[in-house]
Amino acid sequence: MNLKMPSIQNIHTDANSNVSQIQNDSIKRQDFSPTQISPSYLFSNNSFQPTLKIIATQKASIFGQRKETFLNSSYREISQCDIYGNLQKYKIQKQEDSLARLRGRKRSIKQHSPYTLNQQSPTSIKNIESQKKALENVIDDLKLNKIKLKKLEKSPQAKNFPVHNFYYLKNMKYIYPFQVEKSVTDLMKPFHQQRDNLLSPIQTERSLIYPQRPQIQRPQEFLDKLKNRLLKRKKTMYLPQAQIQEDPIQRKLKHFQKSIFENQCLHTIYIRPSAIRIQKYRIQDSKNESILKRCLSYRWWWQEADEADEEVQLLWSCQASSSFLSKQRTRHISDKIEFQPFEQILKICDSVEDQMKFAIEQKLCLLSPYIKIHNHIDVIDPFWTKKNLISRFQKYCTLTNQNDNDFFPFSIIVNNLGEESFYDFIRNYKTSTEIWIVLKCQNEGERIQLCENTKSVYNFIHKEYSMPSRKQQSFIVQQYIRSFVYQQIKLDLCFYLLIAQINGIVRAYLFEQFYGEQSQLNFSPLEKDMLFKSNEQFNDNYNSDKIQMKTILEYFDDCRVDYDYKILPEIKMIICEYIRSVFTQMPVKDHNFELLQVKILIDNQYKPWLIDIKPTTEFDLSTDFMKEYAQQLIDNALQLSVDVLFPSPSIWPKDKRRLIDIYSEQNDFAVVFDSRMDGQGLKSLFEEKQPESIKDDEF
Repeated sequence: MNLKMPSIQNIHTDANSNVSQIQNDSIKRQDFSPTQISPSYLFSNNSFQPTLKIIATQKASIFGQRKETFLNSSYREISQCDIYGNLQKYKIQKQEDSLARLRGRKRSIKQHSPYTLNQQSPTSIKNIESQKKALENVIDDLKLNKIKLKKLEKSPQAKNFPVHNFYYLKNMKYIYPFQVEKSVTDLMKPFHQQRDNLLSPIQTERSLIYPQRPQIQRPQEFLDKLKNRLLKRKKTMYLPQAQIQEDPIQRKLKHFQKSIFENQCLHTIYIRPSAIRIQKYRIQDSKNESILKRCLSYRWWWQEADEADEEVQLLWSCQASSSFLSKQRTRHISDKIEFQPFEQILKICDSVEDQMKFAIEQKLCLLSPYIKIHNHIDVIDPFWTKKNLISRFQKYCTLTNQNDNDFFPFSIIVNNLGEESFYDFIRNYKTSTEIWIVLKCQNEGERIQLCENTKSVYNFIHKEYSMPSRKQQSFIVQQYIRSFVYQQIKLDLCFYLLIAQINGIVRAYLFEQFYGEQSQLNFSPLEKDMLFKSNEQFNDNYNSDKIQMKTILEYFDDCRVDYDYKILPEIKMIICEYIRSVFTQMPVKDHNFELLQVKILIDNQYKPWLIDIKPTTEFDLSTDFMKEYAQQLIDNALQLSVDVLFPSPSIWPKDKRRLIDIYSEQNDFAVVFDSRMDGQGLKSLFEEKQPESIKDDEF
């Protein structure tokens, strides 16, 4: 039913019809004050408050709730049921006698008398009937609203969140007029608090993939201000640390001495530092003399020996000295030496006394300080030649059931034209489109011949052997690998390998820093002309073309090649397999080391190949980055070899402490071979599987 809600009406009886307006106002103030607390009914958005009082026994069905009025001579007691069902009593205090004498007061009492209330006029009865119909319509609307409320409570919306409307409030009761405004404000508050529930939350950046954002570099002034603020807020946390800051020179000195002790423990030896001992060295390498003297400058306990001095503890020369090596006794390589990790225990050994106590407990070998060391392992220079590299690697791969072509390009050694292996090569690769490199074993790098097919390889070798002035020599035929090109230049990556022999333990280290060098075969495979290059012409062209490591790594990043996880582990594996192949034939003296240059080629599929290994030659110091590279290389090599046997004195003079600034705390050498772990079973492998009749002439 669509009915308009009637407004609040005040129905007057005939007893009040002849009362003046002033008297009527006084009656409202005095007699109708109890009606102000009568319940008001809220239907839709209109408030209805009846003011007519009817006996409950006669008109009980008119209102939803009833009010019983009792009259007493002294006071009136009105009892009504509250909207929540609680019984409340309102006592009206007895009026003063002066007010009781008023006419309006007497008539108002007669108006509420049960005898006069039943004698109402016909006009008042009509108003009651119309009011009754209006109330019935409103009650019907209320029932419909209750039905809607029940349906809404069963809906999923009511389970998730409340709907803020008066129609759908649970247990809706009649509200006083002064509570309407308060209820609206109370019900609107949760709406602002539930916006997060109504709207879907925004996903955080952790669940998404974003490109790398450039880091914001704050100016130094901003960082200083921020640091000062933190110092003021947390004085107890930062001020003690600022007071205990260690001197950088003292920190470097402790790190240097601790690294020496760690390396001694790894070789199961211990040499007590002395405060007086002075060592002497001799350098017979004019090309690298300046770099060596700079690296030995902060090692103030070393002094350069005079020409008359015969006894020197360190000899650095271009070639191995037979007279120096003959004074050293040969050591037997054993793969059963007990090896223990000392990293956790080394944290406790700070002082010299603690180190000595630890060395005695661990039964370390206490070496005499009067020992000698040389920068070469063996007198035999051909030990590191390319011919020995290929022959030893091929034998090792045959014994271990590996393919040697996984480590270096396919190669054969031709000693004469009648060898069966050479004719097998001509027959098997007759139709191959590969390019082949032919060079002499004795004069490596002097002349390189490029051949398009096996026929041209045979013609070149046959021509060399047919010359009357030819000496007996061998040739190496190797497959040409198409390397990656950087700015139209084919590069070889130059690494350095350190082999240290201390206390009968052989350890190999790879210097992880490298530089790029222009390849000796810098030509296009599409060219059909044969290329001849002499060693002098080659040096004039490419010696100045050195590219630093940072530039090459940026090129790999542009090509989406992960150097650290794809290329570097394969290089370390190739170097380890190479050391294993020559380990059993390596002569071991008391304490020596060797620094070798390793050339690695990266093909167009970014696979590394071992090309050549040779002793260290002169460093190119024409560029600044090569000066820093050579100094760090030699200094790190001395830390792992010379400093282990000749540690620094325990007491540093004040005028010498500044020299420690040259010392580099970071050592870029990484271990790739240890005879106690990687050399296990190699000696027995070569003795059992290799026939006794086969001998290696090169060793």
